[in-house]
This record gives sequence, structure tokens and C-alpha cells, in this order.
Amino acid sequence: AWKVLAHVYQAENGWKEAIEPLQRAMAADPLDAVLRNNLGVVLLSLERLAEAETVLRQALALAPDYNKAWVNLATVLRLLGRYEEAEASSRCAVQMDETDAAAWIQLGNALEAQDRQAEAQVCYYKADMAHDPRRAVAHSNVIYLLSHDVLVSPEVLWQEQRAYGQRFEEPLKEARIPCTNGVNPDRRLRIGFVSGDFCHHALTEFTEPVFKALAQQNVFECHAYYA
Repeated sequence: AWKVLAHVYQAENGWKEAIEPLQRAMAADPLDAVLRNNLGVVLLSLERLAEAETVLRQALALAPDYNKAWVNLATVLRLLGRYEEAEASSRCAVQMDETDAAAWIQLGNALEAQDRQAEAQVCYYKADMAHDPRRAVAHSNVIYLLSHDVLVSPEVLWQEQRAYGQRFEEPLKEARIPCTNGVNPDRRLRIGFVSGDFCHHALTEFTEPVFKALAQQNVFECHAYYA
């Protein structure tokens, strides 16, 4: 019952609420590595990284071949700035399952953090070739690295960006909801900004002045969403 309750909270991103059910389930079954991995994911989502590392290592002590726990540990170690350890954990995950896109992405992230761009790009390509929902993330990371490569021409970068759109945007076009906004030219224009970099990123320093400038004009209504 505690496992089910924890799963429900996690599915709804109720990270804080999921902690107690997971802890109770772990107390009832202390040898269950999956529970410890799930608690690690919850703590990671709450940015309680030191605690997340502890329980993920406990999960791996119980199940050394637990691929997902290695991937999650790599994520935690990278966020802690321990890039070489994150690389080692990612390599463990890759060795266990070379078709796991998440493992290749974490390895690429760890290598990129060490300024090993060429190696990271190879990892992202391998993740992109895996049959996994995270293929879009891998392809996006490839484009990001290409944009920083002085040997890549603007034309090649543009072709890669177009290929991304054709691959991942085109299938979604049919699901678009038609715009029903009125055409009154006097109404305030609502603008939405969506980014995963509004927190803990240099992007915030550049966008805040833009938001302030737009807010001073009565013709705009701005909303920012941290994804």
C-alpha cells in the first residue's frame, strides 16, 4: 500500500508527499533497491542532493547492476559538480545497457561539463539512435554543441535545426489548438516565456531586464514559466 501511495504522489510530482510513504515502504522491505532508487529520485527533484546520493548508493549496494540507479547517481554527482564521478557512474550505466538513451545523455552531460565537447557529442548521437522518448533531448543537445563549434558553418547548423523540427515538431502539428484570441488591436498582448533556465542559470541575468522593460509598457501582459 505504501508503494502504491508513493507511486501516486510521484506521478503527480508530489515529491514532498512521496517521502513518507517511501520511507515506510523501505522500513517494511529494507532490501528493496527500487524503493531506495525512487526515494533518490524524489530527493533529487527536491534538490536535496546529498541525501539523494546516500540513498542511491544504498540502492546500488543492494543491486550493483541496477542501471537506473547508476543513471540517477550520475545526475546527482554532476549537479554536485563532481564531474569525473558522474562520468564514471554514467559509464557503469552504459556498460549495462548500451540502448539506454538516458545513460548516454548523462555521460554526455558529464563530459560536456569537463569541456570534452567532441566526446559528449558522440554520446548524444548514440542517445539519439536509441529507441527512447528522450531522443528529442539528445538531438537538442547535439545542436547545442554544434552551435559552440567554430568548425561548424551556419548552414550546417541551420540544416541540423531544420532536421530537428521536421523530426519532432511536424508530428505534433495536428495536435495544435487553434488560436481563439480576439483581433481587437487595443487589447494587451499576452506573452508567455517558457524555459528550464530561469533558475540557477546565467540566462536569468539577461532576461530580467527584458521582462522589466516589457512590464513598463501597458501594451503587454507577460508570464514566465519555469519548465
